[in-house]
Amino acid sequence: TLSLKIQNSGEINLANVQVNANLSNVFPAGIKYKLDSIKVVSGNVVINPSYSGSGSATTPFSIAPGIGFKAGSGIKTNALLDANYLFSNGVNLAINEQAQIVYYLSIDPTTENIVLKLQFNSSGDAQITKADGTISQQIKQALSKDGTNLASHPNNSNAGIAEPTYLPLFPVEKIGASLLVGSATPVTGGYNFPFVLKIKNYGNLNLDSVSILQSFVSTFKSPDSASLVGLPTFTGNIILNPAFNGYTDTLLVNENGSLIPGDSATISYTLFVATNKTSATWLNQFIAKGHSSLDYIIVADSSMDGSNPDPNFDGDPIEFGMTRFSINYIAPLPPTVNNATYVYNTSIPASIGGLVKSYPIGTIPVWCNVNTAICQTNAPATPTLIGKYVYLLKSYDTTSKLYSIQSVNDTITIKPPVPIVADSTYLLNYTLNPLDISPLVKGLTNSSLVYYIKTIKQNAVPLLSHNIGTIRYAVSQIVNQLESDTASFNVTIIDPSSVIHLRKIMDTAVIQSNSTYNYAVTFVASNLTKYPLSNLVITDNLQNSIPLSCDYIVSNNQANGGLVANNGYNGNVDFNVTSNASTLKGFAKDTAKFTLNITPKGYSGTLSNQAFVKVNTIWGTVAIPSSDETKENEKSKQPTNYTIKDLKIYIPEGFSPNYDGVHDNFVIIKPFGVTLDLQVFNRWGNIVYTNSNYQNDWDGRGTGNFAGKDLVDGGYYYTLRAVDGNGKVEIFKGSIIIQR
Repeated sequence: TLSLKIQNSGEINLANVQVNANLSNVFPAGIKYKLDSIKVVSGNVVINPSYSGSGSATTPFSIAPGIGFKAGSGIKTNALLDANYLFSNGVNLAINEQAQIVYYLSIDPTTENIVLKLQFNSSGDAQITKADGTISQQIKQALSKDGTNLASHPNNSNAGIAEPTYLPLFPVEKIGASLLVGSATPVTGGYNFPFVLKIKNYGNLNLDSVSILQSFVSTFKSPDSASLVGLPTFTGNIILNPAFNGYTDTLLVNENGSLIPGDSATISYTLFVATNKTSATWLNQFIAKGHSSLDYIIVADSSMDGSNPDPNFDGDPIEFGMTRFSINYIAPLPPTVNNATYVYNTSIPASIGGLVKSYPIGTIPVWCNVNTAICQTNAPATPTLIGKYVYLLKSYDTTSKLYSIQSVNDTITIKPPVPIVADSTYLLNYTLNPLDISPLVKGLTNSSLVYYIKTIKQNAVPLLSHNIGTIRYAVSQIVNQLESDTASFNVTIIDPSSVIHLRKIMDTAVIQSNSTYNYAVTFVASNLTKYPLSNLVITDNLQNSIPLSCDYIVSNNQANGGLVANNGYNGNVDFNVTSNASTLKGFAKDTAKFTLNITPKGYSGTLSNQAFVKVNTIWGTVAIPSSDETKENEKSKQPTNYTIKDLKIYIPEGFSPNYDGVHDNFVIIKPFGVTLDLQVFNRWGNIVYTNSNYQNDWDGRGTGNFAGKDLVDGGYYYTLRAVDGNGKVEIFKGSIIIQR
């Protein structure tokens, strides 16, 4: 929500008031926004109906109608305003008249940790009608200033500059302070000390109502006293309190100061210390405060000794320490130290003493309490809980019993460990897959997990992919505002067809003596992974491919390897070729097969059939159709084709009725529904065998005069009369040999 206030603060009515509220200059290309609504909360202004916040105008001037102006005045009419002009034409503001407009904006989720900068330009025509009826006009402009108090605008207060409004997507509110006191200069009645106070905005929000409180009450005890010499000088957008004396009035900077992100301000003055001492030391410190312009949170910091509010340069000015200044006081230099970062629950040093790099000869390092100023020679134990810890160190001269005036800060960070992660593989679109990848990550209790994809920070837990392939994720965890290193893991989505392959093979039909066809059906089940598969069931519904006019029978169902044949399979009621006791070892290739006998009943043509395999894997249950090709050759899962040939009458040239089970009968292949009338003659023309409804049962014995007799081996002649279901008659004549 953005609230814009505009007021005529002058002594002349303003006409043609306009605001160039160009939002397209605010949002970079990677940040998408939507202007949900805009409304006038108070005042007599009218919003430009074409306003979208994204226009081409570069000035705040609205070219308004020239009503009341004499011809040739140069004022043009432009009814259609640019889309970044906030007001319609003809908006006026009387003296002291004010208006307020509220924007409602939506910003798309983003991982970019940026700060948006808003500053609008406004204008109005100050107009006076002269005696001759013409209008004298002067255009007045004003840049917007961050905040809610129009009285603090530089055009009204004559102080400071108009700061932009900063809108961080990830707000940080911090202020830092430091106090540097230089060497004493002897003067009559005491000493002069140069004081330099510095404050800085370390956040990404504007700070207003900035103030500095500095007291000398506790610093100088009677008979010592202090007073300012001359007037302080300053830099930055602050306002000094002229009544400040450090005793009855401790407000050095009043509450009208402001700091934009990264901005700083300094105050320099000379302090006269009245004392009759020949050797002395004093401690002083000030407090800096400011209000966040976004949520009006109060931030404060106690000054740190020196010229840098953040002496360890970590961007967080939490360090503070009293500033010591003295006369005839030779103090040692402070130690030099290393900062250190450790990971929680890993091997860390017992104390922080090892972080001291060096200290002056004749001194020892001491660790001092920043609140009580009490120092100890024993190094504190290294902290073990997650957090950032700052220790203040000084040097202690064991001979003179003096501490160093300056101190250093030693920062120890205990980072959270990386989250526990696990690579994982999922089947594409499996119903029991998790919605997102959170089950693969385990962090500490009460930690906040941060996910990354290719180093890009995600705003939420990434959803499980619906694309085949491997995605590499990284995740960290935040505890006590400290982020761990990242742990990487892979999530692989696999196609079920890359787990198992089922090939269905149907051999060429073999015609039988009863005019039916036998097909050898073979299934090759291949495990494409190293992991064993269980509950492997091959289903083959033969009704899907065989015409209803045909009859079929399944026989000799068998399997090898880990496959177990289902003895009840018939392809009609029971469709399971294998039982759920079937298994398949890693990379194994086992087979199942059966014989399919089809009675065409006059049908001929090409048929196709596709079986299915369902199996339990370590990732879940997989079900895929069969293929007519090997895994290496298949381009897609295609059904297996087979052919029922068109039956013709086929008469053999002989047979051998020796009762050995091979060619013992005279077998004539015939189409379905054809009746055969067979007569056989010897070479003298005698009928030796006759049958008006021949059923392929002649075994070489005669009929009639030769009834019951085995006909002698040799050549015979036949006449075959074939009658189909429509009464069509065909006559076949030929010879046949009986050879036992």
